[in-house]
Amino acid sequence: MPAENLALQLRDAKIPFLMEVVPLAGRKFRADFFFPVHALWVEVDGGTFARTGAKKCKLCGQIPQGAHNTGVGREKNCEKLNLATLAGYRVLVVTAEQVQSGQALGWIKQGVKDKGATGKVLPRVAYSLS
Repeated sequence: MPAENLALQLRDAKIPFLMEVVPLAGRKFRADFFFPVHALWVEVDGGTFARTGAKKCKLCGQIPQGAHNTGVGREKNCEKLNLATLAGYRVLVVTAEQVQSGQALGWIKQGVKDKGATGKVLPRVAYSLS
């Protein structure tokens, strides 16, 4: 699974992260990966190339599928990521292929070099684990 692969890459790179947290107060949206000190939110779109009758992925051996590929799923994902951006988080959206190639990790490394787009750390009380 792409999220698990990215978690392993982040641990190997010694980059601290949170998974499946709810950074937006009053909302149930979850961040796949969250770096609160850096105001960085990473969303992994695992089933990017899913379609009816899809064959197993050559990279992970799974049949691509997921909420990101349905009309309703795309709508909810757009809402979630737009609200995250409006709340001041920097958002990265990555695919399974970008995780596998290491490109996603490279972007995250670049993103954690600083404290955020505004240069300030967002308050930790703005998110909750659930």
